[in-house]
Amino acid sequence: MSENSTENETGAEGKLGNDMGQESKLTEGGIPLVMMSAYQYNKQGPKRLPELPSYRFQYTIWHELRSTSLHGDQLKAPRVRKGPGSKEKSFSAMTDEEGQPIHHNKTGKERLKHQHQLENWENTLVANLPYQDLNHTYQKENLMKILKRLIRVTQLNLAHNELTNLASLSFPRCKELNLNHNYISSFTFLPKVPQVVSLTVIFNDIRTLKGLDRLAKTPLQSLNLYGNPVTFTANYRQRVFEILPGLKTLDSVPKLKTDEEFDDESPDGERPRSCAIS
Repeated sequence: MSENSTENETGAEGKLGNDMGQESKLTEGGIPLVMMSAYQYNKQGPKRLPELPSYRFQYTIWHELRSTSLHGDQLKAPRVRKGPGSKEKSFSAMTDEEGQPIHHNKTGKERLKHQHQLENWENTLVANLPYQDLNHTYQKENLMKILKRLIRVTQLNLAHNELTNLASLSFPRCKELNLNHNYISSFTFLPKVPQVVSLTVIFNDIRTLKGLDRLAKTPLQSLNLYGNPVTFTANYRQRVFEILPGLKTLDSVPKLKTDEEFDDESPDGERPRSCAIS
């Protein structure tokens, strides 16, 4: 390769690098290699992707749609979330791809009545409400409003909600209740569930059996307290079955003959807090 040829290529390479604000080099095979600095990339910034047609519905609740026959009791896993303040300003102006309004035109009391009818929480039989992210006051208050309306629910899942106290609630027809992974510290903070058959409260913070006798008059057959501090106390299983004679399964283990034999290592049934070594 001649010097002129090399100079021409180098000149072209330099021109390419200057035009694009990038550094260019030649590989051993004579192929231009363009390298962009991190500063130059950040300066240009990422390209903005076009918005999808569905972006119009990102803050829409099902009962706000102009045309819908869906009811709350048909939802598989509803979430309680608060939309941005700007939502109401554009509520009536939002249109679909055909230019038709997305939302209904109801206002005031008529809008609230329409919402209440479509939510239909009073007729919900199965409610799946885990992972509600209750760090915001809006979420907490509105979830409690929903729970108070679940008067006919038979299966209720409230796992992973950081709940601490549900004593003010009542689920008169609930047969299966899941309160796993919350912060409930006592049986006295459980809701009233007179028809409960299966209750699971694993990985909470229950430390004693105080208040467990409230479940004695229920048809409870399966109780799971795995992961609670109370499960480490002496005579734990024996005491639970003594309080709940109709219970068949505790912590996924069926009742055993040994569950009727108390260990006398502590008069009150609790594990000794200290020991002496001689």
